Amino acid sequence: MTYIIKTFDDDVIEITDEDHKNLIGKTGLVYISSIDESINLNSVSRIVKADQYHKESEGKSNEGMLHDGIPVIRYFGNWYLKGEMIEDSSGRLVPSRVIDPTCYKEVARDCVPTTKYFKETLEALPKEERLKLILENNPERNGGLKSMSELLEEKN
Repeated sequence: MTYIIKTFDDDVIEITDEDHKNLIGKTGLVYISSIDESINLNSVSRIVKADQYHKESEGKSNEGMLHDGIPVIRYFGNWYLKGEMIEDSSGRLVPSRVIDPTCYKEVARDCVPTTKYFKETLEALPKEERLKLILENNPERNGGLKSMSELLEEKN
């Protein structure tokens, strides 16, 4: 088993189980044999199992691909077309074209697949099959959105 050391500077260091056990109870500067380096434990924000870290990082992606292959980015909770940027009033570049959640169910459910997952798993499939897989893998995440017909049915 391997572990990930995440520092306050967002550095990511992978260590062995043995090195992880050796770090318990230590403070200050320590030597890690698996990477042949010393690190200051005061700069460590967390140590977590590698598989847990990778699972968390995939879920927090701010970039992804829609089921039809369009690259998108998340910016302040909304999904935008990647690459189309404009300058705001303070001179910063910000995304310009928001993706309509009524046209893309994966955006409405906030379950846009990462670019890596899309390329490795979905790209070879037809568009309809991609969408089906994306939505089936995330049934509980509907983003709180319901169609008007669903709301009317609940009321009756």
